[in-house]
Amino acid sequence: MSFDLKHAELVCKINKGRRACRYIAPNPEGGFECLKYTEAREIIDEKVREGNYVPEGDNCGGLLFSEFDITKIEEERECQN
Repeated sequence: MSFDLKHAELVCKINKGRRACRYIAPNPEGGFECLKYTEAREIIDEKVREGNYVPEGDNCGGLLFSEFDITKIEEERECQN
């Protein structure tokens, strides 16, 4: 399942170093996809355990957040500013 840059920034914390989700990957359509419940998960988790993978985050349940959840995250960010 594909998602856009907005979701990748808000939920997956793309480009946030070690806080970024370890399971995010670009897809051929130009968006992103979650690899959390794929065969790649074992390989990614092993690389994190070995210290050989920069993003270490596990930021959600692996399911795409609804538009409501993204709106809630944006509102919380605005309140903090």
